[in-house]
Amino acid sequence: MTEPRIQKLFKRDGKYSYKFRRADVAEKIAEYFGDDEVDSSHYIRAGRVLREGYEFGIIKKVGAARYQMSEVKS
Repeated sequence: MTEPRIQKLFKRDGKYSYKFRRADVAEKIAEYFGDDEVDSSHYIRAGRVLREGYEFGIIKKVGAARYQMSEVKS
């Protein structure tokens, strides 16, 4: 799952005000791959996506366990 797909999943009403958790990303990844249940591999992939998004400045941390999409003009 790439960053543009993550941006589309968590963008709401043209803004990035929606806050999400690692578990939310894991659920979206499971849906994306058509899996019925979320397992540890989805959480590992979600952590990787969040870390890469944070490093690239696409995702920002909002507290200890919450994330938000950065306001980046494309």
